[in-house]
Amino acid sequence: TWAFQKRLTDFGKHHAILAESKEVLTRLGAQKIGAIGMCWGGKVLISAPKGLLDAFACPHPSFFDNNDGKDVTIPALILPSQDEDADIMQAVVENLKKGNSKSHQHRFDDLHHGYLGARGNIPNASDYNDQTTKTQAQTALNEAITFFIENLQ
Repeated sequence: TWAFQKRLTDFGKHHAILAESKEVLTRLGAQKIGAIGMCWGGKVLISAPKGLLDAFACPHPSFFDNNDGKDVTIPALILPSQDEDADIMQAVVENLKKGNSKSHQHRFDDLHHGYLGARGNIPNASDYNDQTTKTQAQTALNEAITFFIENLQ
């Protein structure tokens, strides 16, 4: 598991993949690019070099610390769960807002980490057994969609 975690946290490698993706999308005609980074993917996005993205969203982000977001100038949507440290998330959002006033967060204190990924049943969202989880996960998805519509057009 150590090798796996080391590979995950090699953010430079992931930034190179983002750069390649931007190149392809630009060649295909994309004028603006947004990304969603769940869990450790949020750390990849918040630490990405300037110019790779025009906006990003981070449901249940991992590996954030109080210094994250200080160099970010694009809009960011942070969607933490009950399992992400509220003080760290608030510090990150304050940093993000200094770089772009459109950045904000919506906490989902009734949901666990992974609610839109491994711990959520998104392909079959109607199969959620708990109505609160289903409703809040749909709210997070809708909020991300609206965020990207507002910031990528």
